[in-house]
Amino acid sequence: MTEALGRMSLRAKVAQLVFPPVYGDGRNRDEALDLARAGVGGFVFYEGVSPAATAELVAALREASEPTGLPLVIAADQENGAGQVVQGATELPPQMAFAAAGSAQLMYEAARNAGREGRAMGFDLNCGPVADFTCPEVGPVEGGRSFGGDLRLMGAMLEATVRGYNDGGMRTTAKHFPSRGGVKPGPEQPWWCWIDKPADVVDAEDFAAFRLAIAAGVDFVMTEHIAVPSITGDCEPASVSHALVTGQLRQRLGFRGVITSDDLWYPEVCARFGDEEVAVLALLAGHDTLLKPKDPLAAIEHILGAIAEGRLSEERIDESLSRLAAFKAKLVDRPAVCPDEAARTAGATEHWAVAQRVADQAVTVMENRDGILPLSPERFAQAGKLMLISIAKRVGDPLPATVEDEVRRMLPDVPLAATTLTVEEGLDEAAASELIEAARAAGIVLLSASVQRNRLGDPAPLGSLKTFAQRLTEVCDVILVSHGNPYLVAALPKVAAGLTSWGEGGWFGNRTLSIASMLRVVLGDLAPSGKLPVAVGPYPSGHGLTWEV
Repeated sequence: MTEALGRMSLRAKVAQLVFPPVYGDGRNRDEALDLARAGVGGFVFYEGVSPAATAELVAALREASEPTGLPLVIAADQENGAGQVVQGATELPPQMAFAAAGSAQLMYEAARNAGREGRAMGFDLNCGPVADFTCPEVGPVEGGRSFGGDLRLMGAMLEATVRGYNDGGMRTTAKHFPSRGGVKPGPEQPWWCWIDKPADVVDAEDFAAFRLAIAAGVDFVMTEHIAVPSITGDCEPASVSHALVTGQLRQRLGFRGVITSDDLWYPEVCARFGDEEVAVLALLAGHDTLLKPKDPLAAIEHILGAIAEGRLSEERIDESLSRLAAFKAKLVDRPAVCPDEAARTAGATEHWAVAQRVADQAVTVMENRDGILPLSPERFAQAGKLMLISIAKRVGDPLPATVEDEVRRMLPDVPLAATTLTVEEGLDEAAASELIEAARAAGIVLLSASVQRNRLGDPAPLGSLKTFAQRLTEVCDVILVSHGNPYLVAALPKVAAGLTSWGEGGWFGNRTLSIASMLRVVLGDLAPSGKLPVAVGPYPSGHGLTWEV
């Protein structure tokens, strides 16, 4: 590596700092191979169609980059395991599920397994964990992506995550500095978020969480397009802010590793700072690597132009390249990628078993009036049937059908009356009244809610169905099973029982693993043990009801 660094041209140095995306479905394979030959330092991987196909593509990219003499970094957003980016790999519940389960050992095992799966497919760097501090006063901006708002618990989980990934063969990135966990829309430009807290509170909460991640040993820190006026005195986001990146993260928090931007292609970012100019501004702020500029080759040329103009120095490029090279030195002895090994490792049965244990232990019972749970067989006999009402946020959500199938599997001898509603469509009065009368006759309703929070708005966006759900609680016992959103329980204070899992799907964690877990709690086959990692309405952090089975 030393020899390769010594003979690099300025253009080659700049190219190393650029990390474009590569898609496992083949949509930009040829372009990515050309970029690897052009000497970019790494890629961020998305949408793998299978572990074997992913390994094959990574092997091709590595081969194409060999003339650079430096290892090519392949990064992936494995916040929720390799299954978040590759079909067939293990998809974990979100970080907040691990916090609710309260087991650093489970976090370590899951992270180690995820590291092994990623390494088998050729991934070097996890774009995680999320180190955002969830601020209960603001609301669930990041939902289950965060470990919550308990710094002691966050510290234990961050340490376990980093150690697990390292032992599994991957390195880690803390994100999204300065923190997404308590942001608000900007007063003049709503897309641009800011942390509206006094400087001492930012330091005691948001920055404290990143200190924990740095102490845990993350190799990268990723910044975000977020401003902190109380710290910097202006509304410049961290993506271009020297005060935040160099002044705070590098100097005050003492991070010595690689600082990367988040995506630079966003239309709002390009419109405000320029398609290519934003790359120059990010380097001037103190970033070492540039994630997904709109046009990677154009960004390289623009950076070279800025150096020629004297706006950016070659010494500044050398500083970042030195940090990146120190990271790449850790990859020199990495194993070759083998598609067959990737297929054997990713999605291994024992890895899914750990994910299921997390889902089981994370189920959190927030309300249980008069000890109605677990439901006794007598309640079903008294009702004569089980009435299942599923509420989804949008038309086409497959979760209600999955829940219904699971209920039928677990209770094959109980007649089931199932109805699916959506917030998107609402419910007319005639249909609402019919369901209310049926619920009155049954005496008990299992209300299954798949309603994700609005990221910067209502955390329990039930729309007109909130009134319907409230009417249900007045005529029968409602058992609310919330898939990934504890704020729904707080929004319906008269439910007889309310329990939550933590995954909302996609970026926000596996949500199907917890379906059976929550139903087993309702039916008395599983003792609940989850605790809230953050305060939710009247329910304090650490709250969670339990009983023996």
